[in-house]
Amino acid sequence: MFIIIFLIWLLLNAHFAFDTKFLQIVIIGLLLSALIYWFMIKFTKWSFKTDIFFIKHIHLFIAYGNVIVSNLKVVSLILKRKQTPEPQIIKIHIDLENELLISLLANSITLTPGTITISCDKTKKNGGVFIVHCLRKEYFEGIENSTLVKLLRRMEGKK
Repeated sequence: MFIIIFLIWLLLNAHFAFDTKFLQIVIIGLLLSALIYWFMIKFTKWSFKTDIFFIKHIHLFIAYGNVIVSNLKVVSLILKRKQTPEPQIIKIHIDLENELLISLLANSITLTPGTITISCDKTKKNGGVFIVHCLRKEYFEGIENSTLVKLLRRMEGKK
């Protein structure tokens, strides 16, 4: 996470000529990134182990390609006007137990255009219980067996 914070700092400063100004930006960025990372570890549930977990499983995050497909569906819905939105509220159970992975799935659902996670609870019996609002019911059909859920199950050690 430290590296990502630092790279965002460099991108936001947008000065890539190798001169003394760039050296100042790098030094300040390293210090601020270290401070933000320390704050994350000290005051949130983030840890170095969490970083290692994401590094080990970075190849599994390819499932976010579905977000692009969803973007195209929503744009098509808006521009073509052949279909009208038929908002639905759907409750599903997904057998994830790790709170971080449940949060990742809930945020991924919200990140996907046309869907918003209204509620997400972790229960002992059912894993994660998600209540989701979607523009059309078919936007959310099959989420239980989607690529992302399969990858999250693999990350949790399930098949």
